[in-house]
Amino acid sequence: MVPAIKLYALSTCEHCQQAKDYFEQRGIAYDCIQVDQLYGPERNDVVHLLSKYAMYPAFPTIIIGEKAVVGFQPEEIEAIWQEYANRPE
Repeated sequence: MVPAIKLYALSTCEHCQQAKDYFEQRGIAYDCIQVDQLYGPERNDVVHLLSKYAMYPAFPTIIIGEKAVVGFQPEEIEAIWQEYANRPE
């Protein structure tokens, strides 16, 4: 079973839009968090979370289960997706 996917994005980021298009064209459900539209503690919490995956927040950051893809890397996304999809339940 494939876990929930979270896409951390910026509203003006071209690569973030490509990631959204990738998921939508494949009918893959995802939650998108527009980091540049968050404020205060909520934004700080997200930036802190993203710093676990890269030295500084980079966009898009895509979290699939326990794994993260920093930047729009379709091959890596597909590999992680297949890994989860092929796990026995």
